[in-house]
Amino acid sequence: MAIGVVSGVLIASQARINAQLGADLDQPVLAAVISNSGGLLVLAVAYGLRPAARAGFRRARAAGLPWWRFSGGAFGATLVAGAALVVPTLGVALFTVGNVAGQTVAGLAVDRAGLGPGGRRPVTPARMAGAALTVVAVVIAESGAAGDLSIPLVLTAAAIGTASAMQQALNGRVQQAAGDPLVATTANFVVGTAVLLLALGGFATVESAGVDRWPSQWWLYVGGLFGIGVVLGAVVAVRVIGVFRLGLAVIAGQLAGAVTLDVVVPGRSGGVTASVIVGVVLTFVAVALAGRVPRVRPAGGRGRLDP
Repeated sequence: MAIGVVSGVLIASQARINAQLGADLDQPVLAAVISNSGGLLVLAVAYGLRPAARAGFRRARAAGLPWWRFSGGAFGATLVAGAALVVPTLGVALFTVGNVAGQTVAGLAVDRAGLGPGGRRPVTPARMAGAALTVVAVVIAESGAAGDLSIPLVLTAAAIGTASAMQQALNGRVQQAAGDPLVATTANFVVGTAVLLLALGGFATVESAGVDRWPSQWWLYVGGLFGIGVVLGAVVAVRVIGVFRLGLAVIAGQLAGAVTLDVVVPGRSGGVTASVIVGVVLTFVAVALAGRVPRVRPAGGRGRLDP
């Protein structure tokens, strides 16, 4: 679970960097392309220097994985591009609520279907309660933020949220076949960068793709390094705790990371509020609740079956 929380903190850090770069460039999708491209460059060098990764790729190909198993990065790119389209109208708060709702429900379904590397995981009352509590926690944390309620856009945000669950499941399967997390991470960045470049081309047809001034701060261009940590952490953790619980841990880490960043590096969010603190605490409670494993009653004994 700790790896998932750390991944969430890295997501929050990357989001802060990419948001600032996107605002400075006035092109959020271009910022995402720059972030992914930087991460892909680092991964390409690491892949070239690591024989075990190349051997892992050969194992993944020999395992006969269908091509769509390598498409995890496309789902990650869908999340970025979709947010760029929906957030300006819906607002960050409502988008986050819809996204988290979609992610938690999809996580339950993906685990139930056994799409992730950990196999099938049942939908227990504790897991359902954890999912519901997570959505409530995010609603509380994001309460009071601006945004125009639009049911179709909230449903779109929920649909986009399913992308995170699918990304984690598919990348986890690639890692399982390759035996090396660098293979799945590199494949994720290759596919994700390609999809984002296509999305950037689509945006360029409706608005100017020119950049008047490139920011001079070097740290705005290293968001991809955080993305590497996010994907690496996810492909390692998903086999152990499953897609659903990994998603909850990541959400908890995102909220905790956002609070930390607002304290250490104040941004435009208005600071840390009591509702955000309550939301963070509730998400960690939800992760713990969803991780409860039912006790099987011993044959002939008086064992108790936990919920």
